[in-house]
Amino acid sequence: MRPMKISPKMIAATLTAAAVVAVVFAYIGRSSSGPATAPGKLSNEAVNIGRVIPIDVVALQRLMTVDPNLVIIDVRKTEERSGPLGYIPQSLLIPEKTVLEHPENLPSGKTLVFICYSGPRSLRVARKAASRGITSYYVKGGMVAWGQLERSKDKKNPPESPLPKIPEEPPTETPFFGKDMGC
Repeated sequence: MRPMKISPKMIAATLTAAAVVAVVFAYIGRSSSGPATAPGKLSNEAVNIGRVIPIDVVALQRLMTVDPNLVIIDVRKTEERSGPLGYIPQSLLIPEKTVLEHPENLPSGKTLVFICYSGPRSLRVARKAASRGITSYYVKGGMVAWGQLERSKDKKNPPESPLPKIPEEPPTETPFFGKDMGC
């Protein structure tokens, strides 16, 4: 077997993808590490359980620019996709019912992002994928949020600007108890 040659482009692509994952995890405030187990032992949580990771449309837009393995799956119905919210051109239409009935057909080795009208259906599908050991993302706010982002981009940025200006870091401090928690 011949050793694989690693080009500088392959290294750069791998580092870019790793950086995006780190940015997404930092943005949503989660760790990328899985459950701690002893070497050679699997805990019940680690057996065939993927992760469901919520992202917003800004994080999705970042992933779209740097992840060549990204697959965006629109889980809405056909008539919704042709409706006023439209669709993300790179997305595949696979209705929720189809994915829930045949999760074994989900592509493996890809970065899966599920999107629907406003979020609940894509969350259900992402949970189904997680039950099969697949880590995937679902878009909070769905196509409603995507449409708002696109409309704001049209107003704020000149046509030649591919992305809106995005803050480099998420807010550093969030209160633990909010006003609406009744504390």
